Amino acid sequence: MTALPRLNAGSKFKRRQLPRGPLLVAALLVFVWVAGCGDSAQSLAASGKALSLKGDHRAAVVQFKASLQKDNNAAEVRHLLGKALLESGDPVNAVVELSKAAEGKLAPEVVLPDLARALLVNGELKKLTSIWATTQLSDASAQASLKSSLARAWGLLGEQKKAEDAATAALAAKPDFGPALILQARLLSAQNAHAQALAVLDPLLAREPSQHEAWQLKGEIYWHGLRDTAQATAAFKQALQANPSFMPAHMNLVQVHLLAKDFAAARLQANALRKAQPKHPQVVLVDAQIAFFERKYPQARELVLQLLKGSPNHLGTLQLAGAIEGQSGSLPMAQHYFGKALQINPELPLARRSLAQTQLRLGQAELALSTLQPLLTKGEGGADVYALAGEAQLQLGNSPAAEVHFRKATQMAPDNVRMQTALALAAATRGDEISGLEALEALSDKDKDTYADMAIISLRLQRNEAPQALKAALAMVRKHPQNAGASLTLGRVHLANKRTESARLAFEQALKLDPALFAATAALAGMDMLEQKNDRAMARFEDTIRREPRNHLAHLALAELVSSQGASAEDVNRRVADAIKAAPGEAAPRVLLVNRLLLAKANKEALVVAQEAVTALPNDAAVLEVLGRALAESGDRLQAVNTFKQLAGLNPSSGLPHVRIADVHKSGGDTAAAEASLRKALEIQPDLLPAQTALLELLLAAQRPREAIELAKRVQQRQPKASTGYLFEAAAHLRSNAADAGIAAYRSGLATVGDAPDLALALHKALQAQGRTAQADEWAAEWSKAHPNDHGFEYQLALAAITRGQLDSAEQKLRRLVQKFPGHALALNNLAWVLVVQGKPGATELARTAVDLMPGRPALMDTLAMALAADKQVKQALDLQKKALALAPQDSGLRLNLAKIAIQAKELDLARKELSTLESLGAALPYRDEVLKLQASFR
Repeated sequence: MTALPRLNAGSKFKRRQLPRGPLLVAALLVFVWVAGCGDSAQSLAASGKALSLKGDHRAAVVQFKASLQKDNNAAEVRHLLGKALLESGDPVNAVVELSKAAEGKLAPEVVLPDLARALLVNGELKKLTSIWATTQLSDASAQASLKSSLARAWGLLGEQKKAEDAATAALAAKPDFGPALILQARLLSAQNAHAQALAVLDPLLAREPSQHEAWQLKGEIYWHGLRDTAQATAAFKQALQANPSFMPAHMNLVQVHLLAKDFAAARLQANALRKAQPKHPQVVLVDAQIAFFERKYPQARELVLQLLKGSPNHLGTLQLAGAIEGQSGSLPMAQHYFGKALQINPELPLARRSLAQTQLRLGQAELALSTLQPLLTKGEGGADVYALAGEAQLQLGNSPAAEVHFRKATQMAPDNVRMQTALALAAATRGDEISGLEALEALSDKDKDTYADMAIISLRLQRNEAPQALKAALAMVRKHPQNAGASLTLGRVHLANKRTESARLAFEQALKLDPALFAATAALAGMDMLEQKNDRAMARFEDTIRREPRNHLAHLALAELVSSQGASAEDVNRRVADAIKAAPGEAAPRVLLVNRLLLAKANKEALVVAQEAVTALPNDAAVLEVLGRALAESGDRLQAVNTFKQLAGLNPSSGLPHVRIADVHKSGGDTAAAEASLRKALEIQPDLLPAQTALLELLLAAQRPREAIELAKRVQQRQPKASTGYLFEAAAHLRSNAADAGIAAYRSGLATVGDAPDLALALHKALQAQGRTAQADEWAAEWSKAHPNDHGFEYQLALAAITRGQLDSAEQKLRRLVQKFPGHALALNNLAWVLVVQGKPGATELARTAVDLMPGRPALMDTLAMALAADKQVKQALDLQKKALALAPQDSGLRLNLAKIAIQAKELDLARKELSTLESLGAALPYRDEVLKLQASFR
């Protein structure tokens, strides 16, 4: 019986409602006739082959599936089904069917080339390269096809050498093999050898004009390489003439029209694609792109979410989703999408640039630099990448580093106003500040963006010219009244001028212009907290979360805020967990939660969170690092070492993983293995301070001072103008009881390095420790006279006076210090403590200011509680001390002070409970006698 190909769209036929009455009987008879017509598997397969030859691959798929229903073990038919699925634009199911065919009795030469193509199209690059990289096929054409797919996969993975080797192998197998020649041209084009690439393609196309992929590549070369849109468009159209269903050519033509803002032509091309591939998901992606370019962001978002539901890891969709969210103002979601795309494939320059731009908008300049680093290291970024890096350095106030990036950007785009601005800024940072500022101000007049203005402001602030910076910021806002970033910068400059209310108005204006500008929200919340209006700061973050539930930065800020107010660890951790739920693809919230749990010695919980984090983000260095630490703290040293080795494999140029491995070995008592790991770290990074310090400590603990001194000397040779080597040498001498040699090493370092506050402090401590008080005081006076603004040294002198019991002297020093540096929280705290101990007034105000400056610090809260108790504000003192102890429950000093305040408040049950807990610690408690005495006082 003859097959009925027009009824082979079976799903359509089955969905149609059956007619009623006599027609129902006729329809049922037809159905029975079709079902019982008894076509053989062979005839159905033959029909599918005929349809494939005609190019009707979707109809062929139906026939092949029907054939397999009759003979499920027909490997050849399954192979044909896989090829038809691939040609019809369904690579996912093509991989499934071709994999099954490969498991059958078909020869690898028959099925592997098609399976490799399907894996390539489906984006399963690592699977393709890991399983079939070394496979050799006996048939020349099959070998050439397989190696061509491998070469393309290696290229997409950024493995250029392997891609070239595979392409060479493909051409060696079959010199005239079209796909291999196309790949050779692609590799040449990637090296900017566009003329040579076209010289490979043109003879191929003259010989085989049906090579649609060659036409496609030719169009890409003209479009991206030679900037010839007309020639590119003609080539893309030739590709479609050769293969009307060829998706990439349709997509590129849509892009050409969109970039030309010819939305009507883009829609016409999208309709042609829809006709050629009506069920292909890329049709939806094209519709989303058109909606995005037309600024119909809600429609574009809806289409993208539809695509991500079916293909959550599709790189093109993820990048478009990030762009949509970025333009819509949902910056954390944009950050999430671009970040996820880079996790899947780190070799995506557009995603990397876009992520860095988003991070800059979020005020995350350091993260932006880290994101750009791979492009900067390879020198592949182009002028815009170096300009972004320069902007990040400007945000951080690091103009010299910004100059380096701007100079490279200028070399690449000398006519660009932004790059000219960079040159002017470079001149200013080299010392020619006046001419640099003049050039910047001239550029500011013709700069349509805020770039030159930002450079002027940065330079003025660097020169401590806050009023002039304010003038420039106001001018920038007048030129760009709708630019939220300009208002944000104005707010920061107002703060530099101590104009608090004006700063607040500027930040609020920035938020009106861009409600998603989280940096402005954070700035306003910070001002609220300084004014002790924590409720208002909390409301800001909560409003942000209501508006953008997936803004993990707001969740984290809220967690930090409630922590500073003395919230329980459980409450803070819950809020950090909310940040994880909001942005499961972000590492920062997960790492923070693990660190908090490890700090609280909740090692089992920390390990669970770390394992969940590495499941979600398997190749994130920060996540692997905390997993290794959690494993080590949980006692699983072997797995900890393996995790850090995995981390080392991800970043072979970093010595830090080897330092972590050394820590694990050391905690297990294997000092030899620890030493070997530290030396490995120093082989990789000879100047890695954590490795140097750990190796020094290990050598000193093993009583090997000679080797420790040799290490110190090597450090001095490598870094003669750094204090590290001299600190190391002095430590080695002092540990060996060679005090004179140690002090001499400090003095030698100061003579060589010059102004080195860390060496000055260390020398003062060493002199005191040796009982050379007169020399210590003489040195302190000498250093303080030469460095009147070294508050670190002055603070050290005050602490030394406290240690010696010289409270009057400590008070004088601390008062001088807080007068010069009113924001020195630790000095304020210690001055308050000195006043409490001496029974003098004024401690409460000082201690409260210290807590406001450094909220959430148990030690500072303890001092404030003591001051409140001394001022007879016992209830407030008791409440505050309870919060301090909740933040650091292992601190027995806090617990003792809580007991004392409880006695003062007549809360004797609480006092008994806390003293009993302290007594249970036994003889190891340093103030056990005081505890026993207090217990006896009210029994």
